[in-house]
Amino acid sequence: MLSILLATALAGMPTFQANGAAAVTASTGTCTPTMPGSILANDILILVACGESDDEGVGISLTTANGFASVIAEQDGADNDALEEDPEIDCEVFWKRAAGGDAAPVVADSTNHTTCAVHQFRGVVTTGNPWNVAAGGNDSNANDTSANIPGATTTADNCLVVLVQGTSFNGTGTANCGDVTNANLGTITERFDSSNTSGLGGGHCIVTGTLASQGTYATSTLTMGATTYKAAFSIALEGAATSARAPYLLTPD
Repeated sequence: MLSILLATALAGMPTFQANGAAAVTASTGTCTPTMPGSILANDILILVACGESDDEGVGISLTTANGFASVIAEQDGADNDALEEDPEIDCEVFWKRAAGGDAAPVVADSTNHTTCAVHQFRGVVTTGNPWNVAAGGNDSNANDTSANIPGATTTADNCLVVLVQGTSFNGTGTANCGDVTNANLGTITERFDSSNTSGLGGGHCIVTGTLASQGTYATSTLTMGATTYKAAFSIALEGAATSARAPYLLTPD
């Protein structure tokens, strides 16, 4: 009798590792974030850059990418007039697969209070784009304290959903984003929260939640600490194949 041992690879759940030092800010001029301290090859680096730009047709962009590329189109919240003013917010998310010893990107001057910070994740799929799905929105361009971060539908198990909430709050603080509610996500944890008063003010928050089984995760809701326009993103990082399902026997008739 011939028996063959077969095993099926499983993807592990990605993990949050660290933030670069608190958001780097410039009232005008470029913005260069501090990189996390212990970056390994194949770590995924997420750069969130925010400011005020669209009223002058500038946009959020990189002057020196150093390997970072856009995840999803810029999102913005504003009163849609031709002036840069408080409150408004524009954000874009960029990513890089680390090599180790990676240099920081440089974010272009968005014309007012450009902010930027890098967030580090490990155990993410090592080829292609690191996200299984991503979504963006601006909460219907509402200027209030009730925030909505769009959901999406994944096609892989064990995704770490990274929720990004940009805020136009013109104040220095680390309590801008309240508790996130999403019945589809487990272990919801705030990882970063920073705003400031440079220029017309603003910043962003990072929250993660686990999605063990592929499928839809709904819109995440949270209450902001102050009235604000928003720019929001959800990025489902897909896990790398790190383990194997228990072997089983295949026995011919």
